[in-house]
Amino acid sequence: MPALTPNGEIACISWAEKNHATLDFIKPGTPTQAAYIERFNRTFRNEILDLHLFEDLEDAQMKAATLMWEYNRERPHKSLGKTTPYQHRLNHQAGASAKGLAQKGRASALADAPHPPRNMGTKATAESLL
Repeated sequence: MPALTPNGEIACISWAEKNHATLDFIKPGTPTQAAYIERFNRTFRNEILDLHLFEDLEDAQMKAATLMWEYNRERPHKSLGKTTPYQHRLNHQAGASAKGLAQKGRASALADAPHPPRNMGTKATAESLL
């Protein structure tokens, strides 16, 4: 990843050129081009960052994992016909291949847990929650 500098844009462009990556930005002032992540950012900011003081990284990870579990298991989503993402997936799981289900990541495993996460231990990382 590029280092943070006073001019982050130049550092980002330099990093992309060095690593043969293509940068694809949304147009300024058009957050609807990235509505999915903008919605996530708003939810995370309103329900985690604005409401909690974290004791340490593990505390922040547990609160984020609990939000993810609640968001996927308890909150109906209008865009999914007023079902939760978990229930929506169960309704459509019959058509999924066994191979696709076997390749679920840690985030899916947390979302599938019957109860919100309680203690993931000190080895939990931010990446393992997302």
